[in-house]
Amino acid sequence: MFNINPHWLLTGEGEMYKEPPAQQEEQSFVEIPYYPEVFAAAGAGAYNYEIAPKKIRFPKEFLEEILELTQFNGVHIVTAIGDSMSPTIENGDKLFVIPFERENSQIREGGIYIISCPGGVLVKRVYVNPFDNKMILKSDNPNVPDIEITGDELESCNIVGRVVGGTRRY
Repeated sequence: MFNINPHWLLTGEGEMYKEPPAQQEEQSFVEIPYYPEVFAAAGAGAYNYEIAPKKIRFPKEFLEEILELTQFNGVHIVTAIGDSMSPTIENGDKLFVIPFERENSQIREGGIYIISCPGGVLVKRVYVNPFDNKMILKSDNPNVPDIEITGDELESCNIVGRVVGGTRRY
């Protein structure tokens, strides 16, 4: 429980801890890149990912228990703008995103994804029709129409990652 070296406890020799307390603390945190000037539009397209991220430390326990993450490589945070995903995602929400490659490039039907298209970066629910070679981007706001992407436009879009959680300021 206290990470005490049993050899030290019995003999008084060697290091008191199995590993130094500073290392123990470091292992309980994960740095997640936050792109403060990158926006995923819940509406029209937004900015891209070319700006260097700021690193924010999160307790592993939070990431594992609340976001149900077991791996942290590639996880990053972007800001949502617009209201097309309201009430699920509101303007200004910070979104935790896991890279699409981590999911073997398989879309979870109806999952919320960050999609980079020529018009900008979007956050939408994604549905794919492999028979028609079509991707449908749905908004949670019933007043916003679906976006249908086909052909060359589909080839030029890139799924950045899946939204696994978010934070909202009250």
